[in-house]
Amino acid sequence: MTALARRGHDVTVVIARTPNARKPRSCVTGGFTMDDIVLARGRSLLSKGQFILFAIFHVALMGGNADCIIMDPHLVPFLLPIVLMRRLTTNSPVLILRVSTNPVETGGPMTTMIMKFLYQLSIRLANVFFDKLLFISPMLRDYYCDLSHVPRQKTGIWPSSVDIRVFDPKLSSDQRVKTLKKKLGIGNKPCLIYHGSLSRGRGVMELLRAMSLLKQEERGNLMLIILGHGEIREEVKRYVRLKGLEDVVIVPDPVERDEVAEYIAVSDVEVLPMPDHEWWRYQCFLKVLECLAMNKPMISYRLPAVTAIVGDTPVVYWLTGTEASDIAEGILGYLRNRDSLHPALGRAIAERYSVEAIAENLEANITKRN
Repeated sequence: MTALARRGHDVTVVIARTPNARKPRSCVTGGFTMDDIVLARGRSLLSKGQFILFAIFHVALMGGNADCIIMDPHLVPFLLPIVLMRRLTTNSPVLILRVSTNPVETGGPMTTMIMKFLYQLSIRLANVFFDKLLFISPMLRDYYCDLSHVPRQKTGIWPSSVDIRVFDPKLSSDQRVKTLKKKLGIGNKPCLIYHGSLSRGRGVMELLRAMSLLKQEERGNLMLIILGHGEIREEVKRYVRLKGLEDVVIVPDPVERDEVAEYIAVSDVEVLPMPDHEWWRYQCFLKVLECLAMNKPMISYRLPAVTAIVGDTPVVYWLTGTEASDIAEGILGYLRNRDSLHPALGRAIAERYSVEAIAENLEANITKRN
């Protein structure tokens, strides 16, 4: 969105965050404004209602001056009456639904059913009243076009985007990175990294169990960085202590986005332990783009979400499964075969997903209606 502002647009983004999350940097810069609300209870229904009211207030107050309003599926049933009223005025904004994911890690069966119903309802409403539906990946578009009978001519792709100025392979020679590597005590050991959300369904605990297996069998002589925050962060730290992995697993405090690049720079390879589940199958993982931008290889299962980005480019060592033993064997396989990979090809892939390239594509969707 900041890239859209750099292209001359006035952009306002409304977000929610939890009390322990850092306030985003540069909330007001040029034509870009970020308004955030602190939610007391994370994913609770009360917090969702609080954010919906916050969003309604913004649309009701400022929506009349907007040329385009972009929503995600959670907001459509609640904001649609307001934006349809705008359609009755001379200033009728372009309406875009951005579907950045399908419902993932929703909790119990009742919550899962409610979330799936809400998504399908939002997509069907958007199919009737919105100008464009933009999905994070071609796979997710195909999934909902088939499920909700959305005509493909009304859809487009709005993938994740990476700031290739921040995620730059030249960072590896920066003094800050050299200092960080020394601080972490990595030395000359091969260093793996997982960065992103820490939750049970993403295979993070399986990755830790794989490291425990490798240590028990005295194979690999590796280091692993687990960088991120989420519901199982404390469980991750407890497991590391319980299994005596402090000398091979590092769990730093969460950092700002530009600092993430430094941790990728000190590492040799990213591990993506996510299983082939519908939660992850249709995504466009930002972590993949960030590693590609920095010419770092990856270890991953053959998820469509990964293969859709990298294709046949030899930048990934493919796992045969995502159980702890599969990940352990995959790590060893990578160490034996890493010379067959060509991670320097990754930067060219990432450039197709740069914030500037995606902003240009989004601008085209904003300025025209079907």
